[in-house]
Amino acid sequence: MSSSEAGSVLMAPGEFADGLYIVLAGQFVVRRDEQDAAVLGPGELIGETVLMTGAPLQSMVVARTKCLSLWLPVEDFHEVIHIHPHVLEYV
Repeated sequence: MSSSEAGSVLMAPGEFADGLYIVLAGQFVVRRDEQDAAVLGPGELIGETVLMTGAPLQSMVVARTKCLSLWLPVEDFHEVIHIHPHVLEYV
């Protein structure tokens, strides 16, 4: 599990994702070009696109409120989709 305080940066442009996050509580904001592009709340995924493409992040993800999320490290994410490729349908 991962806890984030309001205003903390979870992911920044140019970085590679360290894993897949599933929001349990709170809200994260996705910012592109200093504009809020999306608000992610409970049940939503963070990092899935860059994990599948292997490309660096294009957006910044910032905790809007105090947040709690489940974290699946990148190595475990790749192992799961290798063993169970049907999981990608849900991602």
